[in-house]
Amino acid sequence: MFLFLIYIVYLALWVLLIYVSCFIVWKISKSKKIAAMVGSVAFLIMYWPAFGDYIPTWWAHKQLCEKEAGFKVYVTPEQWAKENPGILETLVPYRDDAIKEGVVLGNERIGLKFAIYPYPNLNVRKSVSTIIDIKNGEVLAEDIDFRRGYINYSSDGIAAVKIWLFLHSCYSQEELKEIVKKRKYFLTKLKTIWGN
Repeated sequence: MFLFLIYIVYLALWVLLIYVSCFIVWKISKSKKIAAMVGSVAFLIMYWPAFGDYIPTWWAHKQLCEKEAGFKVYVTPEQWAKENPGILETLVPYRDDAIKEGVVLGNERIGLKFAIYPYPNLNVRKSVSTIIDIKNGEVLAEDIDFRRGYINYSSDGIAAVKIWLFLHSCYSQEELKEIVKKRKYFLTKLKTIWGN
């Protein structure tokens, strides 16, 4: 609610600045062209702090989503089972959130690692969930997604400061469901709790 009030006040000041600057210049110069030019400058002065980063952020997010995002399998469960004969049959899913060296364990050999990487000078963050073989650190699969916008962490939860800039994911809800299905299927084959 507080953010909404700030947006309303900002919009009111924006309109007021344009109107007052145009009116004063028109009264002094009696030229509509000069008044329109001054009004355009006033518009840009108020536009830049609020929306100046929208196009670069939107473009960077779009490009990163197209080039890097998605669920990528590097070693299939079948390949992993061949490389580790007899191990898959012995694996039992952990029922607790066991964590070892920053890796959430799914069973004694398979773990999930989570990381978020901000991009300098951009309001874009790369979110990576990596499925790894704990024994040798081999990456079996990765789920890469990108978020954009400023985030405000408050006691009420997470809220976007510039709501027009914020986008939680590269994907629609349907696409996210498909990626979750793929990841669950992959993790089920490796006998982890997350696939169940």
